[in-house]
Amino acid sequence: MSGAWTRVGARVLLAALVLAFAGIGALRVRDDTHRWETPRWDARAFRVLRHGGDSVRVGGTWLVPVNPGCPSCLAALAVAARRAHDMRPRPRVVALLVDTGERRALDAVWRIDADVVVWDENQVWRHRWGGRRYGEVLRFDASGALVRPVRVERAALTVANHAPPGRR
Repeated sequence: MSGAWTRVGARVLLAALVLAFAGIGALRVRDDTHRWETPRWDARAFRVLRHGGDSVRVGGTWLVPVNPGCPSCLAALAVAARRAHDMRPRPRVVALLVDTGERRALDAVWRIDADVVVWDENQVWRHRWGGRRYGEVLRFDASGALVRPVRVERAALTVANHAPPGRR
């Protein structure tokens, strides 16, 4: 009798796995076909936690979404900040704290390596722009228009393709 139960259990497990993969695939297709807003830099859409970089002759804005609890996100932000520091005109580096609560965002603000730190309390990055990748660098011109996304990879910045942010 135990052999029959083992076969039934195996079939139930297999069916559950197939349903899970099908569900994940359906969610991915839905997410990929959704029409996301083109990102636009407007500081009023976010809660500014720390100002800075105003004295910099700005060559646009680099917005880097990071979760303060993610070491690789913070490392990508640090690489972007170093790279921006060497450029002329120098872009303003903005850390966009995402997927975190207010207390955690406020606790992290002074250890973040960026000119400006903002908190995405309304989930603009994820729910309106379709953002999915921590550490990507979104480049905006002085008017706030998206120029192109950039990806931080192994201490160097490389231009990513022109797919919407989070879709590469």
